[in-house]
Amino acid sequence: MLGYLSVIIAFAWIYYLLPQECWGSKDMVNSCIDALYFSVVTITSLGFGDIYPGAGSATRILVCSESLLGIFIIGFFLNDVAMSQAKALNRKEREKDEKQKRDSAIRKIRLWQSELEPVITIYLAVAYEVITPEDKRNYPENYLTHGFRFNFCDMYNLYGHSHFMANDFYEPVIAIYFRNEDKLYEALYSFVSNADLNYWPELEKEVYHLMRLHHGFHFKDAIMKNHNNLFKGDSSLKDMLINMIKETEGEPQYKDSNLINSYVDLYFTLKDSIGTIQKIYSMMSDIGDNEDEGQEHNNE
Repeated sequence: MLGYLSVIIAFAWIYYLLPQECWGSKDMVNSCIDALYFSVVTITSLGFGDIYPGAGSATRILVCSESLLGIFIIGFFLNDVAMSQAKALNRKEREKDEKQKRDSAIRKIRLWQSELEPVITIYLAVAYEVITPEDKRNYPENYLTHGFRFNFCDMYNLYGHSHFMANDFYEPVIAIYFRNEDKLYEALYSFVSNADLNYWPELEKEVYHLMRLHHGFHFKDAIMKNHNNLFKGDSSLKDMLINMIKETEGEPQYKDSNLINSYVDLYFTLKDSIGTIQKIYSMMSDIGDNEDEGQEHNNE
């Protein structure tokens, strides 16, 4: 529009400066208003005929130039409007498709949250028995929000019995823990295989971190072998291990003894795993809460 107005004013100024001999008769363009008027009717192709260039004069070429230039400017303007509308429609379609994909991903997250919740809860409940001495167990109502605080010295009952009725009383809690850890890993593997986590990179990062912890723990067989074979043949070794765990103050250190190192590794893995699991569940809950808030906003 600014270009269009600029062309009108520029040609009006040229027409005003042209001598009277350039027009069909004298006194056709006597003022700036006359020149502006002729420029407007020329660029818009109205051509009333009250003002016109003289025959054979170069003014006709000038007038034709303005008329063609006006057509080109209008053409570019209409093309730009059409392109803008097309881009706006495409953008709306893309936003609509993206919203549908995101809504679908959120629904999958919420579905998987309901699937994972019992698996996570059982895992945390069994982990609680591993990291809490039997005489100090005060089972929390909600393991998903419970603040797990424990030291290495609290793990000396890991070969003790579980108080959950669903578990075998004669099976040590560490064996039950490893079995439920495998179930949790299988559930997480299905989760990342079926849910679209591209919209939540932090959640994806934490899930893969937890899966790497599962793969990276290499002492499971050694811990269970100690219980099934070594300790049954020599109970003094078991008593020595329990005393080593109970007498450790603060954070444990890896030692030259292979007997204790596997349990130190278990301790650090448990700490990382429990915190990561609670973070994952909290992120999934936040995704569902945000969807509910967005739906309420749309309804309003």
